[in-house]
Amino acid sequence: MTLNSRIAALALISASSSIHYDAHAAWETVPELSLFAETDDNILMDSTAEQSGSRTALDALVRLSNFNERGNIYIEPRVVTDAYTADDTKQFESDDVFFEAGGEHRSQTIDVGFRSSYSERNILNSEFEDLDPGDPDAEPGDDFTDPDTGRLLFFSETRELFDMRGNIDFRFSERNRFRLEAARQDVAYSGTQSGVRSDYDNNAVSLAMIRRIDERNTVSARVFASEFYAVDSDNTTDSVGVEGTFSRPLAPTWTLNLSAGVQRSEYDYLGSTLVRVENATTNSTFSMGFTKRAERTRWDLRFGQRVQPNGNGFLAVRDEVRGTLTYEFSPRLTGQFGALFSQTETLDDARAQDNRDYSRIGMGVEWAIKETLFFVVGYERINQDFTNDLTTQEATSNMLSLGVTYRGRSRQDQ
Repeated sequence: MTLNSRIAALALISASSSIHYDAHAAWETVPELSLFAETDDNILMDSTAEQSGSRTALDALVRLSNFNERGNIYIEPRVVTDAYTADDTKQFESDDVFFEAGGEHRSQTIDVGFRSSYSERNILNSEFEDLDPGDPDAEPGDDFTDPDTGRLLFFSETRELFDMRGNIDFRFSERNRFRLEAARQDVAYSGTQSGVRSDYDNNAVSLAMIRRIDERNTVSARVFASEFYAVDSDNTTDSVGVEGTFSRPLAPTWTLNLSAGVQRSEYDYLGSTLVRVENATTNSTFSMGFTKRAERTRWDLRFGQRVQPNGNGFLAVRDEVRGTLTYEFSPRLTGQFGALFSQTETLDDARAQDNRDYSRIGMGVEWAIKETLFFVVGYERINQDFTNDLTTQEATSNMLSLGVTYRGRSRQDQ
């Protein structure tokens, strides 16, 4: 049994034991299974030697959760396996493994929460950030960042990623709470990635004061510090920063989330001439998001600049605009549209050849054959350009997919 199989098995055993231990708890199991076919006209995002291919993929996950009035806990193992049709594309086949877990517990004065995510994916499937914006209701600083680089030179290698985040909230009153948060991210690549990607780890802690001014407005102030280390370049980066956030409903269905801050980073690394390079930079960080929740429509719009680890082994500044729209045409037919535009630059242009413009747009429709069975058709287009790399030109990719999804129903959604 492989390590990934052991993780999934332990998760199932743990969930089963928990169910047996507390017979009165609201445990449930919700499976989801998708079978889809996909065709891509440029699998490797290569501008000089485009290679098309078609594959069939099976995506299976199960969500085991326990929830009550004081909190919840969930465990979600997932496996994605695919097969390509043509012999010259068989080398792109992979088996990707995911494992997520999280939970929170609320008491009279203290709240405790954690979230973790583990994945082992083929480089071909992990180097381009998805259109999914994540949870729009997440607290400030609660998102996990994706260290994609957009490079597929070693397409047969794998990326192993582990994220862990935990927080403790102390409520002083109905309107005021103090949050202590810690996070860790580990990224490791198989094979020879030197000069393209680097194993790294990133540790961060933060303190935040969150105040609900009234029924409509919430503000917070946060200070944070992080330590980042990349193996390939022997890069050590220490960062500190402050951030303020504001949240307010603009209308019965619209909500505004705004944050702004400053981050100071001091770093040193081993340069290409094997000489230590030391420098420091200060960057502004901000984000603005609008969400709409209506009976038939859901909007998520986000704009921002953030400083985050990159797979090339350096911290990078990412300017990003993204938006998603979900519209229910009828009780059985739902349409979706998403767009993502980002520009990435390493701090102080330490790796200017990795400065990257990236865009991804997609659209699709989902038709409910039955209450839990859906037919899905989708189209996505990816475009990227490494702006300071003279050997790489702009590359594009077009993907068309169709499939069938079985999605179990959860009591929490009823």
